[in-house]
Amino acid sequence: METTVDEAGRVSLPAAILQALGLKPGSKLDVESVNHKIVLEPIPGLENLVQEGNIWVHTGVPTGDLLEAEARDREERIEQIMGLKP
Repeated sequence: METTVDEAGRVSLPAAILQALGLKPGSKLDVESVNHKIVLEPIPGLENLVQEGNIWVHTGVPTGDLLEAEARDREERIEQIMGLKP
């Protein structure tokens, strides 16, 4: 995809990329120059949390294996309930 640098040095990111990465106005990005390329990386933060009713929902991109994290958490809770782990 192609974009243009404006007079102020800004670029617009394509909507498909913004949506795929869960970026919204105010999202923070880390900017680096690597081998003559510009690398943008989202900085996780509270802007990825939105309140839906009484709960907070993460709207960003997962950074790990969610199924593995869920299984690990479930095992820890079972061990605590059974008295195998303090």
